[in-house]
Amino acid sequence: MNYFWIAQFKKDFFWDFSYKLTFLWRIASIAISVFIFFFISKTFSVSNNIHLGPFNNNYFLFVIVGIGIMDLITVIIGATVKIVRDAQMLGFLDMFLNSRISASYTLFCGMLYPTFIGILKFICYLILAFYLQEYEFSMVVIEKVAIVGILTILPFFGVGLFSASFVLAFKQSVPINSLISLLLLLLSGIIYPITVLPDYLQNLSNLIPATHGIDLMRQILTNNSESTLTHESLFYLLFTSVASLLIGYSSLRLSIVYVKKLGTSGGY
Repeated sequence: MNYFWIAQFKKDFFWDFSYKLTFLWRIASIAISVFIFFFISKTFSVSNNIHLGPFNNNYFLFVIVGIGIMDLITVIIGATVKIVRDAQMLGFLDMFLNSRISASYTLFCGMLYPTFIGILKFICYLILAFYLQEYEFSMVVIEKVAIVGILTILPFFGVGLFSASFVLAFKQSVPINSLISLLLLLLSGIIYPITVLPDYLQNLSNLIPATHGIDLMRQILTNNSESTLTHESLFYLLFTSVASLLIGYSSLRLSIVYVKKLGTSGGY
């Protein structure tokens, strides 16, 4: 069990690498997205926008950070769903649930490689953005972005476990995954500042940890600031991370008990 995560990571890597066109498409899709938003950002470069003021009126870097984190979060949540759905469709769900290695640990290990790829993609987004606008940052700024980035995606490991429990219990994933993606796109300020939203939607947006994490990273990068982080913001991200992981783990345990009690794990 101590080396299971390594074996899982290697398996996922070799399986993914066997589809070489997938690697090329990932790079191409990142480049295409970056160039599209680079040219769109030119629309906002000639005027000062009150909504983009906290981000130094830099819509290009604003949106690149948003779509990069959105991409990473989607990958994390989708990884657990894929593992459970594969087990259901290929008929080894009983083995998955009754293995000496716990289902939660298996799902966690299954998220490692997709998360690694998602982080690499996010770094590629930033590198291309820095190249196009000729940014230079200190190592302290990069370290702060890394800390905030980790705390931003941690809650979604818990969301991934919750999504897996939903698939396990109801044998479908479309409603919850689509709902999470739409909520993030609508409320977390992925492609527009949340200040353009009505007050009641801004209140909902402020409950989502991704909103705080993404805005913190944007402010650090666009202002090249080393003093943007506050204890309150870091505590909120840490609190939501712990709460989300506990809820995700508990929901998964309940779903496993529910499926075993009904004896429906063999049917799909």
